[in-house]
Amino acid sequence: MAIFTRRVLHRCVNDSYGYASEAARHSWVRSLNGIGATDYVAKEWEIVILNTLSKLGVLRHEPDTNGRRKLDIIFETSTLGFCADITCISDRTFYTENPYQQLENELRRRYEQGKIESGGIALDIHDLGFPPSKGFTKEPTPPPFSEWRDKVFNENFEAFLGEIMFAPHAEASLPLSFRDFKVFLRMRYLPGRLGVHRTSHTRPVMTVVDKNPLFNSLREKSSELKECGYDGHRGIIVCDGGAEIFRENFSGMSYSAADVVREFYRRPRHADFIAVLSLRNQHDLMLGQRIDLQVAFADPVTNDWQRELYALLKRLVKAMPQIIQTPDNAYRELRFWQGKEKRRLHLGGMSMTYGTRAPKEIRMSARTLQELLAGRLPHKLFNERFNRPNEVNIFERQLRMGCLLESTTIEKHPDEDSDEIVFRFGEPDPTAADFFISPNGNNQR
Repeated sequence: MAIFTRRVLHRCVNDSYGYASEAARHSWVRSLNGIGATDYVAKEWEIVILNTLSKLGVLRHEPDTNGRRKLDIIFETSTLGFCADITCISDRTFYTENPYQQLENELRRRYEQGKIESGGIALDIHDLGFPPSKGFTKEPTPPPFSEWRDKVFNENFEAFLGEIMFAPHAEASLPLSFRDFKVFLRMRYLPGRLGVHRTSHTRPVMTVVDKNPLFNSLREKSSELKECGYDGHRGIIVCDGGAEIFRENFSGMSYSAADVVREFYRRPRHADFIAVLSLRNQHDLMLGQRIDLQVAFADPVTNDWQRELYALLKRLVKAMPQIIQTPDNAYRELRFWQGKEKRRLHLGGMSMTYGTRAPKEIRMSARTLQELLAGRLPHKLFNERFNRPNEVNIFERQLRMGCLLESTTIEKHPDEDSDEIVFRFGEPDPTAADFFISPNGNNQR
């Protein structure tokens, strides 16, 4: 899965016969089956937006408008018509030039290779020099990947690992300063906490208003709108593919998305409106995301078609399926499975409803149960995931209590990637438990 569930994407593709071509459907399916993180999230946004819009009016995807460019959307109702292109922006270029994640991954690989079981390593990354500010381009800071062996994972790093193995219960530190790259790295060994984790995160900062992923994408799409041949209102729908410019910024040292859009409209342009769909955490303790809508118009004077378009876009956002995780998490998941077998385990949740003596009802992912029965999910992993510490398997506990299975049902969840199986258990049965006197004086179940 990425930002939408697979069932939602599957349904959207199969519902597209009224507005998309067979070639478009095959292209979508190839992209979704490819796992590669290059344009997966962008395709998801496109597929879901098109499907949702098709329920709000008459939609055509990439129709022939006698222009040099084909557009993603031509949409019409009895009172409104427009064309639009969908684009998705992210910070992948920044992370390619500043490979902190690759550095963390390589450190994790060497940590696991060293079989360190007494503690973990914290990776601190700090930029040297002046903080970024408006008008100044920030250069890439870490050493290039080709120089990591000599500059990071060298004899000093081996001595650091040796120090850990010699004194596993004492803290250790390896500072690394690269003034030619304007970055300071420090690896800290912390006894007791296993694994590798990064304690500081360097994020992209938009310090140049007309040289950033959002402005570049708007300029490109504006050129395409100019050549589309459509006679009517034209617009750009910008989707959040994991771009820091969409996060709230109160420092005053960088530009916001609204600043970039205003700058875009100061130049010659061919977009009558720009709709930005950015993501925010729906709840601090959940991965689910909510969509925030912002719309800017080239004409500062509000008129009827602008009001109607804004109302339509609000309906679009409200009608869209739930986004289940951030684009960054989706990219990490896609990269993890790239080139690997797609036989990934599904560890859904479990809930219990208790009676007087034992759980009367157990709910769990139907797919998790099937993977357990198929042998894909090891019993040890299942017990670690679903049992409390120092407790026996929950189904074993039911057997020890003599409570046997009375019924099972499957509850369908069409917009989620797993249905739920519900097990219902009766009172202790004499075929599986000792005889006892029921509170009402009747041993019959």
